[in-house]
Amino acid sequence: MQDYPKVQGIFTQVKLLCGQLKKNINEAEHDLIRIEFINPKLGINNRQEVSFMYAQLFKEILLVWSDHDGIIAFKTMIAFCRNQYQFNPSELELINAFGSSYNPSQVVWWYTQECFLYKMLNKALRVQTHTIIYTFRSFILHLHTQLKQLATTRKETIVLTLYRDQSLSNVDFEKLKKNHHGLLSFNAFLSISANKNVALNFARQSAEKQSIIGVLL
Repeated sequence: MQDYPKVQGIFTQVKLLCGQLKKNINEAEHDLIRIEFINPKLGINNRQEVSFMYAQLFKEILLVWSDHDGIIAFKTMIAFCRNQYQFNPSELELINAFGSSYNPSQVVWWYTQECFLYKMLNKALRVQTHTIIYTFRSFILHLHTQLKQLATTRKETIVLTLYRDQSLSNVDFEKLKKNHHGLLSFNAFLSISANKNVALNFARQSAEKQSIIGVLL
């Protein structure tokens, strides 16, 4: 097995195979989060900074418009999700439950569930599919607002240190090393941990993959 790093294992049961596939998909989605490396030494006209500024502008416009048509946006999102999962009964059941009982105060709980919301929104943010991002504008506004509220309610005198494991290609790792004192921009909501060892363990697992470097942010 060591001579074939792409081989994940030998499975004689469908359930075990499906479990491994699900694990691999989750890892791939985690690893593919887009990162912009903004180096202040390159000046304001460099391509990376333009991309960063565009993403920030789009976010601001999205949040403003979402506040004006919240009900319509929510209904549009539900209809879109039902269409995307029309042949998936289990996800359709969750979509119907979400559509009938959702409250903005529950937005973080819903987002952290391993269901259609997390999958669709993360993919749209990762590949910057603006049509889908716009469709999810109401949910994004609620999530952004609640996370902001949670951040402002904590005691400002307490320094909160959080950790995230991130898988980088060799090319991106070199960019990271050259970006000392620079800015990292993520076009997504990130899963993080207050436990350094948890993030470190995931980073070590990433380092075992071929052509991948696991880092702790």
